[in-house]
Amino acid sequence: MAGSSKDGLKVPPASCKENGFGDIDSMPSMPWFGMDIGGTLSKLVYFEPKDITPDEADAEVETLKNIRRYLTKNSAYGKTGHRDTHLQMDNVVIRHRRGALHFIRFPTCEMGNFLALAKSKGMATLVTTVSATGGGAYKFEDNFRRELNMRLTKFDELDSLIRGMLYVETNNPCECYYWINPTDDERCEKRLFDFSDPYPFLIVNIGSGVSVLAVYGPNNYRRISGTSLGGGTFLGLCCLLTGCNSFEEAIDLATGGDNTRVDKLVRDIYGGDYERFGLPGDLVASSFGHMNSKEKRATVSREDLARATLVTITNNIGSIARMCALNEKIERVVFVGNFLRVNPISMKLLAHAMDYWSKGTLKALFLEHEPASVLENVVPMRVLPGENSFLMANSLISCLASSLSRFVKLHITSSPTLKSCFSHENCVLGYITVVTLGLWVACWNSTILPAEPVAQAFLNRHNIQVQ
Repeated sequence: MAGSSKDGLKVPPASCKENGFGDIDSMPSMPWFGMDIGGTLSKLVYFEPKDITPDEADAEVETLKNIRRYLTKNSAYGKTGHRDTHLQMDNVVIRHRRGALHFIRFPTCEMGNFLALAKSKGMATLVTTVSATGGGAYKFEDNFRRELNMRLTKFDELDSLIRGMLYVETNNPCECYYWINPTDDERCEKRLFDFSDPYPFLIVNIGSGVSVLAVYGPNNYRRISGTSLGGGTFLGLCCLLTGCNSFEEAIDLATGGDNTRVDKLVRDIYGGDYERFGLPGDLVASSFGHMNSKEKRATVSREDLARATLVTITNNIGSIARMCALNEKIERVVFVGNFLRVNPISMKLLAHAMDYWSKGTLKALFLEHEPASVLENVVPMRVLPGENSFLMANSLISCLASSLSRFVKLHITSSPTLKSCFSHENCVLGYITVVTLGLWVACWNSTILPAEPVAQAFLNRHNIQVQ
């Protein structure tokens, strides 16, 4: 299929002009990167080209070479910036360029230092526009303009999350997984999950807060719930209770703690299981319930408090996710977000809770690449807002072959409007429109209703007569 690579990542067969960049010869200059600026953590993805020709190498300015060397030869930047080397995605093909995607993160509170570093490395002389998502894309817009003379092209956070997630899952066969025997340290293991036919599913995005999305198709989702008690709550409470200073430190403390010294369990109240209602004795009945006792408070450690805080936040998220799944009659729940980074405790708690309380009908799924949302914002994959009706997210193209084939066979030949749109070979957008309509047909149970008006709008826009 056009716009895809057998060995690399699939990208949409979109014209550069429709993406706002003119033709292929006027693609945005390097470096290519995008940002997800969250309330607690900022994530940056950088595309490192690996196919630089000798002529290109000779023509490269020294500043660009220095930036590439600095970003790829280091895994730490100052005291708080880190590149997650285990997340690196190699053999990526974007806009006919082959390279690697690097994932970098830093606390959002260090944005001032990030801007100063970018300025010192000469970034402002090479880049004028950056694709960004997250609340920080609005909060720090003036800072980017003032410090670096850069404009932030903003994208919706939840749109980016879904498209980024589908992008990495489609192109990485080992992306999606689940846990078996999550409460048994000896038998617990990760198993790959086939996410090729995903819909419908829930996304539980755990950042500073939590959003729950019900996803019915690539471009069909709604936010159905959420909570303010998320990763930011966990870190804030841990800082107050234990004196820790970072998320990693809080997780390290929790790993060595015992929440049963802090939480009141069912067995503490009933002496064992509450069999009438099927409540096991080791179930938390009251988070931090032991802390109203002076004697109990005197015996707990920082580690115990961190573990209890982690269990409290995770249990609350799991409860909300389960109720949403039941209400929507959805069996697959994908948990994402940087709260789960270096946090197997919460992943296993969520996996156990989903399986136990649903009697095996709900499955908790996880992704290897947690900062999924930033993937949608790599500059060369950017879609300007005015063209979103015709251009789909890059991760979807490789999934459309069967639905597009069915669409062509069933509908195009019987519709003069769609046939005219499809036969307009001189404009790449004609192909994109049909791909998009093929997706819409699949999503709306093969109804032709959404296809006709969009195809007609395309024909009108390009002054094409119906054949």
